Amino acid sequence: DRSRYKLPSTITKKELCIILGLVHPGGHLDYRTLQYQYFTPKTLEALNISPEQYRRTRKFNTIHTLRIIDYFKIHNQVETPVFFI
Repeated sequence: DRSRYKLPSTITKKELCIILGLVHPGGHLDYRTLQYQYFTPKTLEALNISPEQYRRTRKFNTIHTLRIIDYFKIHNQVETPVFFI
């Protein structure tokens, strides 16, 4: 039931590496592959993120996070359960 889930308000490059399987043995995250294979100039343009913004960003803002989740179709990987009290 999707009503029990919510999307995160922000996502980090670290979280994206984990979601996209860019983790080497020993836990090293492959930020270079994230940049050059996933966040290509075409992708950055589609997401309305400048190359300079991408380089400076560790944690994407809410708008960019939602665009990234939609663009890479990773809705199920980033949904976090909402616990009702």
